[in-house]
Amino acid sequence: MKLGNKIFLSPLLRYTLKDGNLYFFINFILLKTKYITMNARRNFLKQSGILTAGLAFNPTELLKGQTKIGLQLYTLREDIAKDVKGVIKIVAAAGYKEVETFGLSKEQQFFGLSVKAFGQLLKDNGLISPSGHYLPAEMLFENGNGDDVKKLCDVGHTLGHQYIVIPHLEERRRKTIEQYKTLAERINKAGEICKKANLQLAYHNHDFEFLEI
Repeated sequence: MKLGNKIFLSPLLRYTLKDGNLYFFINFILLKTKYITMNARRNFLKQSGILTAGLAFNPTELLKGQTKIGLQLYTLREDIAKDVKGVIKIVAAAGYKEVETFGLSKEQQFFGLSVKAFGQLLKDNGLISPSGHYLPAEMLFENGNGDDVKKLCDVGHTLGHQYIVIPHLEERRRKTIEQYKTLAERINKAGEICKKANLQLAYHNHDFEFLEI
């Protein structure tokens, strides 16, 4: 959410596992950009009063509505790395039907499971995965030939994805305008590869995209 052209309000979802149950909290934060003036910040805080509030919800109650709400598995990264099968079971028991994946290793595994086995785990728990977080480093930062994007498309087909999502850019990859121009060209090429595979390439933005270089 943008207030005028100064302040961005971003909902931050946090998840935690406790005693075999899944809980999530919504915090609203101000994106820290150089464009936020002290007066704008002070007025916004005065009017809203919600930035310091952490609102806890019962996921099963929220999921009773018609809106499809999925879970980004990255929010459970510490737990899922220890017990992938247990965490997926808890996520399903909490009422979720969709998840966004992450964590594909160089060995083409998700937390020790092959792509096919991981997909079967989701299916066995009544979960589908419309999207996944992946970073095609070769395509974006190295040779640019697109082979890694094609492999990710194969992964996406196995898991039933609609979207291949680029999750983040390291700071060293986004220091100059020239880097961004090269990235734009290569992301467009990656998008063409995904389109030919009947998938859509997406980009998960953060606050740094709003900063001047």
